[in-house]
Amino acid sequence: MTCGHARARHISGALLLCACISGISFSFPRQSSPSLYREKVGQSWSVKVDPQALGSRRVSREESELTWNIATAGKKGDWFKVSRQFRSYTGSAPGVYAAAMQAAYRCGKQAEAAKIYHKFRSLPACELNKVVLHLALKIFGKLHNVDMVQQIWKEAADRKWIDKLFAGARIDAAAEVGDIAGAAQILDYMITNTLQTDSIVFNSAINACKNANPPSHSGARYLYDQMLARGLQPCVSTFTNLVRAHTGASLDKIQHVRADMKFRGVPANRMFLESYVAAVFGTGKATPRDESELARELKALGDDRLRELRSVLDEVHSLGVTTKLSKYVLKVLHKVLSGSTEY
Repeated sequence: MTCGHARARHISGALLLCACISGISFSFPRQSSPSLYREKVGQSWSVKVDPQALGSRRVSREESELTWNIATAGKKGDWFKVSRQFRSYTGSAPGVYAAAMQAAYRCGKQAEAAKIYHKFRSLPACELNKVVLHLALKIFGKLHNVDMVQQIWKEAADRKWIDKLFAGARIDAAAEVGDIAGAAQILDYMITNTLQTDSIVFNSAINACKNANPPSHSGARYLYDQMLARGLQPCVSTFTNLVRAHTGASLDKIQHVRADMKFRGVPANRMFLESYVAAVFGTGKATPRDESELARELKALGDDRLRELRSVLDEVHSLGVTTKLSKYVLKVLHKVLSGSTEY
């Protein structure tokens, strides 16, 4: 029984029927944090920290200004300014702590964000709220701290704080550690409890298939099909996660992702391009550091994959989408295909 024809009451049950095809990711360097990229393009859920809405006590003008300054610095990725402004704060306003946690997360300082959360929870006057707990779930998910993620989820459930945002953050946490079953179970929870499921949650669940060891292209394809069945529209982030989950898959399955993306009129971007090249390359080895090494790796791929690499690189480059890595690969690829004896 294939994934596309699996019949199960729940998404998590159907995924158990999907074969996890083995494969190892080709380790191309990342240009930016995928989670922060998804937030910028509107493909992840984030919360707005409003100091007046995060607690029952009145917030001073100084605390409101501090919250705004920390949040602004965080959006700019200025960790030095964030830490300098938060360091001297001795109050207990949830908004200030939430802004500092979110800023640390955006600056890639997850361990510092966790320290801020623990400091807040240790305050005698700690006034916990949904926003702080939501941010904590994202932070400890990024840190792969499964115990804390489960603890926070339970606490939120006990307080009846589970909503669309919280469930989305829980799927993100599962995706970080490649927990396909966990992500699917939360999807089931959302459907059962009539919480809205949109393309963002499915993109994140597909991301879990990419991060699994080995990646599960069959699981990712099943989730993608479920997304379409619900009338949701895939975007470039969907296809980027989908093709990353296809590292180690057969070439025809990888090409199917590209063909579907073109059919739906979704334009490629730089992140998709590098992810697709990685999937086609799919050897599991580190990025070659010189042309001769890259040439040897390319020659070992086989004619079909070489032709696919040239096809996708030529096509996407013609649309003005290039990266330093893609241009480097294409340069050596053309020499290999021309039969150059340089290497």
